[in-house]
Amino acid sequence: MLENSPFVTSDWREANASVVVLLVLHLSGAVAIRQQQCLKQLQQRSPSFRHDGGRRHFFIFTNDRGPCCIDGRYKDVDFMRHHIMTHGEQTGWRGETLHQYTAQLGVGPQLPCHDEAKDITIPTPNVHFPRVAFAPSLLPAGRQGHRPGSNRSKGAGERSLLLFFAGSHPASACRKALLAGLSHSPSPRVLVRESLPADQYLEAMQTARYCPVCGGYAPWTPRVSELLHYECVPIFLSEYTLPPLPRVLDWRVISAQLHYSRVRELERFADGLDYPTLLAGVKKARRAMQYHLSGYSGRGMLPLLLHQMHERVSGPPPRPLALALHDDVDLDHNYSGSTPSGQPKRMGVVHSTYAIGGLNAGTFALEPWIMTRFKALICAE
Repeated sequence: MLENSPFVTSDWREANASVVVLLVLHLSGAVAIRQQQCLKQLQQRSPSFRHDGGRRHFFIFTNDRGPCCIDGRYKDVDFMRHHIMTHGEQTGWRGETLHQYTAQLGVGPQLPCHDEAKDITIPTPNVHFPRVAFAPSLLPAGRQGHRPGSNRSKGAGERSLLLFFAGSHPASACRKALLAGLSHSPSPRVLVRESLPADQYLEAMQTARYCPVCGGYAPWTPRVSELLHYECVPIFLSEYTLPPLPRVLDWRVISAQLHYSRVRELERFADGLDYPTLLAGVKKARRAMQYHLSGYSGRGMLPLLLHQMHERVSGPPPRPLALALHDDVDLDHNYSGSTPSGQPKRMGVVHSTYAIGGLNAGTFALEPWIMTRFKALICAE
């Protein structure tokens, strides 16, 4: 998308910002270590990064959980000095959002994994045009009047369901509450299940007025983008979910919010919402979820993303709340779980030590809380 736009230059001296898309191997040591290794390589070897300390660099982490461990601890505190693009729906093993806790056991101060002052939440790129190879159709097969790539969805009068949700994860308190409270609802207007076949899932999204949203297992989730594409109004059940581009999209007229502890009230809550106003907001916002890959047309999410990048780099530099004291990441070591020939190999172990504290008169006031971790497939103290 960016490469095919008129805003890209090959000379970093002409650029207003740089974007680093970090692709890592799934289920290998690279997932946990590669992003820290990448940052060290830029710090030592990139002229554009060294020019201003990476103040105008934006990092996009894929197949990863941003700068935090899966259980919520901030593992790569050096990224507190830089801009991160991610999706704000991040959940740890035990159903606790990564925004909430630095350590699952409560050790140390709270450090948010997302800082809206410097970071940007973006929609997942599953709604993109033209469709790339192997991408599933955005529309269910066999529906009359529908064709792949079209934008037609059911109108308000055709939506017989009030609420639809499908999904389960044993660590998600929100999902467990939703399934326990509504999966056996006698109401014909409520459809809540652990899972549905793909064609029925897409059909239900286009038949429901409202779709509850719980935090997922990973930070990258297609749920919000899908719901807006199929014009199902999201109801966020977690106060920690941060939807895409909240500085430019007014989610108060696009979605609703109710804590999952009140899930048994959800049907009555949905009946009391102003559906025509919310649906109108969804129809306006759905294009902001779209990635247009073939060239810049002024549509889709790219203009909004560029606006947000300009806003971030125009502001004061981030003031991190943690300081990396030491780590033994090797800049050139292959931390992947296999050799270049594909043979398994022993994954590396990395130790890092951080000091975390408050800021005092512009300098670090280091408190006696130090975390040491190793990283391979997981993070641990």
